[in-house]
Amino acid sequence: MDTSRVKALLLRYPLVIELLLVTLVTIPAFASLLNGSWFTHHDDQHVARLYQFAHAFREGTIYPRWVDGFGFGYGYPLFNFYPPFIYFVAMVFHLTGFSLTWSIKFMLFTGFLAGAFGMYLFTRELYGRVAALVSSTLYTYFLYHGVLVYVRGAFAEFFAMAVLPFLFWTIIRLQKKPTITRSLAVALAFGILIVSHPLIAFPAVFYLALYGLYFILRTPPVLRGKLIVLSGIAAILGLAVSAFFWLPSMTERGATYVDELLTTELADYAIHFVQPAQLYSSVWGYGGSGPGLEDGMTFQLGKIHIGLAVLAAMIVSVLLVTQRRKQERDAFAALTILLAAGSIFMTVETSKPVWDAVSFLHYLQFPWRFLTFAAVFLSLAGGIAVSFMEEAIEAINNSVFRSVFFLIVCGVVLASVAIYGRYFEPKNFTAQTDAELTSRDEITWRVSRTSFEFVPKGIITRKSELGTTILDLDPDDRPDSSYELILGRALVEESELTASRKRFIVKAGQPVVFRLNTFNFPGWRAYRVNPVENTVSELPIRDDNPYKLITLDLPPGEYILTIVFEDTPVRLAGNVITLSGVGAGIMLFIRRRQGDKVLGRLFSFR
Repeated sequence: MDTSRVKALLLRYPLVIELLLVTLVTIPAFASLLNGSWFTHHDDQHVARLYQFAHAFREGTIYPRWVDGFGFGYGYPLFNFYPPFIYFVAMVFHLTGFSLTWSIKFMLFTGFLAGAFGMYLFTRELYGRVAALVSSTLYTYFLYHGVLVYVRGAFAEFFAMAVLPFLFWTIIRLQKKPTITRSLAVALAFGILIVSHPLIAFPAVFYLALYGLYFILRTPPVLRGKLIVLSGIAAILGLAVSAFFWLPSMTERGATYVDELLTTELADYAIHFVQPAQLYSSVWGYGGSGPGLEDGMTFQLGKIHIGLAVLAAMIVSVLLVTQRRKQERDAFAALTILLAAGSIFMTVETSKPVWDAVSFLHYLQFPWRFLTFAAVFLSLAGGIAVSFMEEAIEAINNSVFRSVFFLIVCGVVLASVAIYGRYFEPKNFTAQTDAELTSRDEITWRVSRTSFEFVPKGIITRKSELGTTILDLDPDDRPDSSYELILGRALVEESELTASRKRFIVKAGQPVVFRLNTFNFPGWRAYRVNPVENTVSELPIRDDNPYKLITLDLPPGEYILTIVFEDTPVRLAGNVITLSGVGAGIMLFIRRRQGDKVLGRLFSFR
């Protein structure tokens, strides 16, 4: 083999080669899914959700807020509240011909690789290639990472873990060189995080604020003003491009059971604190979470992660106490360790006063969700420890020590893959096909029973055998047709039935009470269209029935009845803000050089 050619290739494309190595290390984390079978997990709804998402997309709805089938066959505004980004990613694969199950799997593969790449770039920016490889490996094989995919099936939260390192990386790059291009990169990453998982994005803002303040204070005064302005632009644009989702989600949740079901009963944060001993040692399992030590899944941080983080903390403490040197990377290391400790603190019951005081934290449901942030900072701390070791070895300049260091790094990487990677597999595989996972019973009953918090508020409920709130619906209560006539007689012909538009040709000789077997929710509007007279009149909708179904008093005559799910003012505002944000971002990118010059002159101290 021509070694000179290999060296030339490495010098010309070093990052590509590095990311290929990261890919090889990451593959075992999802290798168990590289087969034709589906797998079991808690939140086993994603195939059905992608099916409904893709179905609405093919009907011409780019962003389907309302989906049919769910809600026991009566439909509900799933994607008005549930973060859509993982389904956009899966749709890319599905539209190219892959099955629903394989599209979900490819989305997971993408998430694993994106998280590994992001962590590598994040660490590499300050601590070099070797530390970056270690951090990337530790992050990939952080046990909570595996829990999200193979136990909980919390794919949206999993993908948020893929985005977080990229977001922190873009912030570091913006601080190093404040430019409009780098500000737009921060905005894009922030926006994607919000539409990936807003409940992770909310506490992430706290970490981002600390990072931002740290970098602003350490930025030379001549660049500080420019950095502040560009950081503000990034924050505003990130919120703007994701406003189509978060604005309606936050303002319209009061019309659903979200507050009642996602913050109380089994979802009450107070019963989901992690016991300190569980952070060090807890048995891997495929069960759920509960009070005390009786949890069915692990909350381990990982002994390799803990050991390297403690080593980094010891080294940083010595450097700070002795004040032998003052480097930005040492101060950043101290901040990283503090953020790791703070994230872990938020998972245990000692942090309960904080949870009690900040009501919005209640929507996180599970304090152990802060393991997402612990994963980022503990993995980074592990890379930092290796970086300090590398620096010491370079100072000694001894070939034996270099060899020992190389073996240590290889040992950490291989041990992480071998020890933790064996847990990265599902409990069981199933032979279920796409058709079986999207059957009527699957969507309108099994999936609907496990997720109904987005149905309209006011539908009758009852208590289950476990004492939890469920809808007062049985399998026989599911609708067999799209509509029914409650009073009167008429000829009704279905003309169009999509998720967001229902059209009927009506011939009534008398007044009729028409009931659409669809839950009523803000946005549904009904229109009577007379094609002969070319007139359109809106009909009032009422939902004075136990299931809040759309009910109309139809007049006699021949006409077209159209019932449409339209954007409310707040949804329309979110859409407009998003389009404006995207347009502003494109314009800034096109004029980035002129913009940088303007900012440079504006904040020049000469």
